[in-house]
Amino acid sequence: MVVASRNRIPSLFNRAVLLNTEQYHVLCQQFPELEKTELIEGHIVKKMTISPEHSYLLESVIDILKNLISKKYFIRIQQPLSLLNSEPEPDVAIVYGNKSNYRENHPQTAILVVEVAISSLEIDREKAEIYAMADIPEYWIINGKDKRLEVYLRPYNGEYLEKKVIQIDQNYQYNNYDFSLNEIFYS
Repeated sequence: MVVASRNRIPSLFNRAVLLNTEQYHVLCQQFPELEKTELIEGHIVKKMTISPEHSYLLESVIDILKNLISKKYFIRIQQPLSLLNSEPEPDVAIVYGNKSNYRENHPQTAILVVEVAISSLEIDREKAEIYAMADIPEYWIINGKDKRLEVYLRPYNGEYLEKKVIQIDQNYQYNNYDFSLNEIFYS
């Protein structure tokens, strides 16, 4: 299957009709086959298959995050965030409140978003722009291939001004709690 990219066929993408989140929701209700998609910058995008390694790393980071967040936040796992003209479904989003706050609508922000990247590293790096545009203060990519954590901080004008790369033998501090990357990759 050949997939068009913005770089290869820019004139085609300039003419594309982009959806907003409301239109996307209507389409998803009418077409159940759209269940395994997400809205990225107005485009409907198929979600990737989740490998066993991806699941392992996701469960490991969730175990760590459960100990790091206060009671005024909760963890959403692979659930939508409604952000401008995108509705990504990050692996983890820490959002304010509790599940009853989002019974009618998906959250429109988060204090932390985490993506686990086994084969999706380039895509997850591109998503940083979406999360920065939504002023999400911290974005992590758990890079399963290179066994490191990419941390994006200080969103400003659609980009993160700071990027840290935490290696496997290093610790990272989140919410005044240090954890080792070994806890994610070798727990």
